[in-house]
Amino acid sequence: MVKKLVVIAVATTVVVVVAAAVLLGLFFGLPKPTTSVPPGADGFRFALPASAANEILVAENLHLANADGSLRVIARSYGGNPWETAPGTVQQQQQQTLLTVNVSCLSNGTCAITTPGSYRIRSIAVPEQLSNPSNLALAARLHLQATFGADIDELKRVVDVYQGDFGRWIKDQMNLQPTLTRAYYRSRVNSRRLQVATDP
Repeated sequence: MVKKLVVIAVATTVVVVVAAAVLLGLFFGLPKPTTSVPPGADGFRFALPASAANEILVAENLHLANADGSLRVIARSYGGNPWETAPGTVQQQQQQTLLTVNVSCLSNGTCAITTPGSYRIRSIAVPEQLSNPSNLALAARLHLQATFGADIDELKRVVDVYQGDFGRWIKDQMNLQPTLTRAYYRSRVNSRRLQVATDP
């Protein structure tokens, strides 16, 4: 009889503890993250998949929307690069106070996101001209980033000479004699005339 009472008491205690935990969870409205990515040990940290070459992956919050109704992107990864939090507009930054997002990556390349909200991972198709650009397009991008620009003839010359080896183009540029502003200015200014104009 005593054993039976002990078993009943233990079972009742377990039921009361479980019921209290459920009620506290409902009362405090603890977020229940849902995602296609397996959760981490703390329930709020999720492993992020690695993006492949010519692939863009975004993590979208399922509870925040942009003005056009699309889901708010909270993190992104592209071309096998590590994940990073996504920048937003002022309105999105104000909404961001409702959701704390932290992306961390380890030295081995694995990344994880910490967020109390629900989110999904979506792959974005990369246009062909971006995933497989021509040498002419790469030369144009190089000149936009490394020079004051170039005309189409110069771009075609660079493509013909370097055949996509733009590292060699950079080395050749570093070996060129620099064009100095002072020498350019002095070659075009009559110093004697300036001296006469400043004499008392």
